[in-house]
Amino acid sequence: MRRSIRWELPLSYAAIALLATLALGAVLLLTLRGYYRQLEQAYLESSALGFSYTLAPVLQGEAEMLQA
Repeated sequence: MRRSIRWELPLSYAAIALLATLALGAVLLLTLRGYYRQLEQAYLESSALGFSYTLAPVLQGEAEMLQA
């Protein structure tokens, strides 16, 4: 029984499109994950720095009270 090119050609194109989509998705996932990780790290560091400037005098005052 001969296989029809009527089905082979569209199925092969669909398989190629699926593989290309999966490859592009994997590349984008890896790239964006690294980008957003760096963005979140920078945000957390700046928030922690601001919080430490606010909290340092309070903690220093408590330490002086404990030593007195």
